[in-house]
Amino acid sequence: MYISKETKFDMIIPSEQRRYRLRIYIVIFTIILIMICSYYKSRNYYLPESIGNDNTNSNKNDNGSNTSGHYKIMLLITSQMEEYQYRKLLRSILFGINDNLEPCMKYDTNIYYKFLIHPYNASNKMYKSFVSESVEYNDMVEFQHLLNSNVNYTQEVVLNWTQSLKNTGISFDLAVLLDNQSIMNLARLKKLISDISPIQLQNVVWSRFDDSFADDMFVILGSKAIHTILANKDLIYKSDNQNIIALAYLYAKSKHQPPSNSWNNLLFINDNKRLITHLETLDQIPDKSTIMVRNLSLKELIKVSINLLIPPISVCHPNTPPHGEPSIAVVTSSYFYDNINNCSPSMLDVAYMSSENKRIYAQKHGYAFIPRSLEFQQNTHNPNLKTWGRIDAVKKVLPYYDWVLWIDNDAIIINQEVSIQELFKNKSSANNDNISRSKKDLKFNAGVFLIKSSEWSFEFLKKMQEMKGLHNEQESMWQLFNEYPSLKDHTLVLDHDDHTFTTFSDDWQNDDFIVHFASNDCPAQFILDYFKKE
Repeated sequence: MYISKETKFDMIIPSEQRRYRLRIYIVIFTIILIMICSYYKSRNYYLPESIGNDNTNSNKNDNGSNTSGHYKIMLLITSQMEEYQYRKLLRSILFGINDNLEPCMKYDTNIYYKFLIHPYNASNKMYKSFVSESVEYNDMVEFQHLLNSNVNYTQEVVLNWTQSLKNTGISFDLAVLLDNQSIMNLARLKKLISDISPIQLQNVVWSRFDDSFADDMFVILGSKAIHTILANKDLIYKSDNQNIIALAYLYAKSKHQPPSNSWNNLLFINDNKRLITHLETLDQIPDKSTIMVRNLSLKELIKVSINLLIPPISVCHPNTPPHGEPSIAVVTSSYFYDNINNCSPSMLDVAYMSSENKRIYAQKHGYAFIPRSLEFQQNTHNPNLKTWGRIDAVKKVLPYYDWVLWIDNDAIIINQEVSIQELFKNKSSANNDNISRSKKDLKFNAGVFLIKSSEWSFEFLKKMQEMKGLHNEQESMWQLFNEYPSLKDHTLVLDHDDHTFTTFSDDWQNDDFIVHFASNDCPAQFILDYFKKE
């Protein structure tokens, strides 16, 4: 064999051996290529079997308030209108929200959540209670527009809604879709995804694809994955009987050519270990790895949350005022009486307008906004006591704040620029409770008043409540004021002042603070007319 002196090799392999080695290399290369192609076809991404303790300090990674509008996790829980008990329980278990006395005024951690409400019949007897709940917690999104369309409430409709959020300045990495008969461990999910890069996280498609229709509202999706799947839906749809995410998974497992470059980035996870859909007994649920459990009754939701040691995660920080400023709550009624005057529209019809008017004002000035219905419900057994709910509500809220501004739900804030601090800066002292009386009122108007949290105020409210059944709350306030002259030392009465604090609908001016439509038998029409002009 001739070996050239110019060769750069130290050894030359005989041709037969070279061909043999070459075949081996080709086989190895082919195997690797098949593995890579298989990976990109199925994209089954593997996660740890279990993770460490996730029950300590669930919010330790939330450094300060999140004001960006971008969230790590968006939790969307589908619910029927009448399923109030499920929503109440999930608020408590998942977020530690047991009432609205210290409301979440804005989502400023890395978690965003909403209940998505199926289209419903507004004539349902539960409707009034539903509106009260919606006004009080401000965490529900309705899909009523589907009632008059040919579109059903589907997974695709929900995914399209998530894409519309960018128009409101909201974005997210990961969306979790559940129904309200499911439970999840948010703290565990946060830990599990902490090692996944943002790009991978936003391309995740994670569900139980081996369980028919389990992915309907039981799926975890990256924001980019949602966009990619919706953009290619015409290519993957084969049947009206399957959800778009399941179809995307089946398409990815098939031999089809990826419809786009972004499709190759999708990470499909078919997970029957962490996402539990059907069990003989709850004791079968693995407590170290489970993230979500489906098909649970109310009692089972409680039991599973205890068994899995699910800690609540805060979705907002406490609403604290700037240093040196008092904490203030704007409180109103979210209880709606029967429409005895046959008004059209009724106060129920303008409930969202009225409450949103006050919520926007409170958010603008850093106040809490607290609509209350419970205290009114507790007085419905006696028609003579029904208006006492406002006094009971104020007494319930007052311990949490320095000042409480009560506004009836038929009163509207027309000057959003006026702050409580500025309004009374030159008119009240730190010891004053503030009450207004218009020129037309012979007694005090309990529909709008401001009260300070103090021992004197609690004693005053207590004395008022002792007069229940003898007088209505406005008469009680007036009688106490006349019987106890010392009250004047603690009270600033804006006597016959129609414009500083509140005024009635037939006498208001553009720079007035609050307009009260109580003098009308059907105030809702006046409220509606006001908002139409705005």
